[in-house]
Amino acid sequence: MKKILIGACAMALLSACGQRGAADTAAEAPAQAAPAPVSGASPEANAKRMLGYAAALFPLVAGTYGGNCATVAGPAPKEGIVISGAGQASAPGFARNLADAEHSFGVSRTAQGGTTETAILYAESTEPKWAVHISSGPRSTAMFGDGDAQTSCQQVPPLGLMQAKDIYTTVAPLFTGEAVTLSCTVELLSVRDLTVKAGPDGVSVDGKLISLKRPMKKEVADVEWRAGKLTYSALFDDGSQLNMSVDDSGKITDLSSSSAGKVAYMCSKGSA
Repeated sequence: MKKILIGACAMALLSACGQRGAADTAAEAPAQAAPAPVSGASPEANAKRMLGYAAALFPLVAGTYGGNCATVAGPAPKEGIVISGAGQASAPGFARNLADAEHSFGVSRTAQGGTTETAILYAESTEPKWAVHISSGPRSTAMFGDGDAQTSCQQVPPLGLMQAKDIYTTVAPLFTGEAVTLSCTVELLSVRDLTVKAGPDGVSVDGKLISLKRPMKKEVADVEWRAGKLTYSALFDDGSQLNMSVDDSGKITDLSSSSAGKVAYMCSKGSA
């Protein structure tokens, strides 16, 4: 039952991350304990790897996002916000690094017929409280600021992610380490230890490739500082889904997939 619940939560990630990224204000979350250091790796090494996960996404969102900008008090500088290739977000009276968004940081995209229709950047911190949200598509907007002092901009330039073929190409090198053995529930019927190995074209489970070179409806890459992992999720045109995470030691720790509306695999590190 525990593994079924884990898999159900993973399948909900695509919807949850998209909603969180599109929100206009950051939701408060209860404090959580920091993840325990991974055996064989120092906390410093784990933190450095997490920074690397965040940095891999910066090129997808770097740019200047200005337009018709305003605050509660009135008009704001039309230059809006600038995000550097190093993840530095700056605007008049505002300076943060996206890698410091300890509550959530990630990107998502939706597509139709192989063409990206919408792209979202979300970065939220609760201690101290600040947020950056940029949404590209039919309605392109940016929102940023410290605490309740938020600036919003309309008609901003699109995120670079709008031009990317997919997100997986960017994050694939972060998943393609050594093969790992995970405890997997197969089609909700049996539990087996299976070998999982990610590659540039997809991920293989027990030697069977789940291709990531298929048309997709949605992708999400989410850097979860509190959980100490990077999670990637994909929803394909045929309705199948894939979710997988790599921890701060660089190893895949969990994976779930579905096809034709049925769960194919639910895998996690450790015993079932």
